[in-house]
Amino acid sequence: MKEKDLTKPEPAERGIPSRFRGRNVSFAQFFLLFVILSIMTISSNKRISRLNSEIHELKVSLDAVNSRSEEIESRLNKLELRVFGSIEDSGKRYVEFSKRIDCRQNLRRIQDAKERWVVDEQKEFEATSLKSDLYGRGRYILVEPACPSGGMYSINAARVFPTCSIEGHSL
Repeated sequence: MKEKDLTKPEPAERGIPSRFRGRNVSFAQFFLLFVILSIMTISSNKRISRLNSEIHELKVSLDAVNSRSEEIESRLNKLELRVFGSIEDSGKRYVEFSKRIDCRQNLRRIQDAKERWVVDEQKEFEATSLKSDLYGRGRYILVEPACPSGGMYSINAARVFPTCSIEGHSL
């Protein structure tokens, strides 16, 4: 008996893929398998198409989110500049305010020392004291006060408040 050559399809097997040739597969079975594979392919193609559509929608949404995110980041940066700028300004104002308060306290101490000097030395309130009368060991203030902002103090007469050369630093 002559062996069958599987490479050449017989007339009844034409159109059947080679992996099914020579097997006892009827045309109906093959057609059913073909239909199932076609449906699966079509179904897969629909799923792929749907997935591609969803991917496209996600990309569009992501672009919108990225755009919004950049806008929000820009706004946050501007807000941060305003907040930290105002904090920095507030810090500078606080430092200046603090220095002004310290200067006023120094001026009060000087005025109190002048008034005690007048009483202790039995001077007139028109009298002007010297720095050596007010500052130093055994005097009314141990160390001569200095304006924290670098201003210069004028002692003045006992009845006149002492002054600082910096504007706004006064009693």
